[in-house]
Amino acid sequence: MGVASSGFIMIILFAMTGEVISRALFNRPFEGTVEASGLLLVVTFYLGIAYLHFTNRNIKLDLLQSRYSAWQKSLLSMLTSIIILILFLLIGYFGATMTITSYQRKEFVFTLPYIPLWTIRLMVPIGSLMLALVAVKDLVQQIRNFPHLTSKKPEESTTQQI
Repeated sequence: MGVASSGFIMIILFAMTGEVISRALFNRPFEGTVEASGLLLVVTFYLGIAYLHFTNRNIKLDLLQSRYSAWQKSLLSMLTSIIILILFLLIGYFGATMTITSYQRKEFVFTLPYIPLWTIRLMVPIGSLMLALVAVKDLVQQIRNFPHLTSKKPEESTTQQI
């Protein structure tokens, strides 16, 4: 997924560079470049965000977390996973309804020949579902590794019997 997202970014880069050069030199831009770049950006975002969260390479703010105890950090991580799960399930649901509507109306990208719009819109529910599944995996893992309220082990008795 990361390689695919990087490949899409390179395609966007080269297409937009060609667009700018064509517009500047010949006053004739390529048709559909801006629209195609926008659509590829959606694909790149939803594939990339799920991959980043899966590989745990996302940005975390350590400024506040360094002040919390282990169980508070775990609780905060679980809360974050629950929020991500709910948010991306909602985005996925509405993205799926938008995709189905686009398919039923037989919508096409006007400047790009014969590209159904639903194929691009399908990336929203797929990417959202992938991220929601990663959030579920993280939540289960965080529940399994949740530290007890007291992380100290009970000390062994050192008294001797007389």
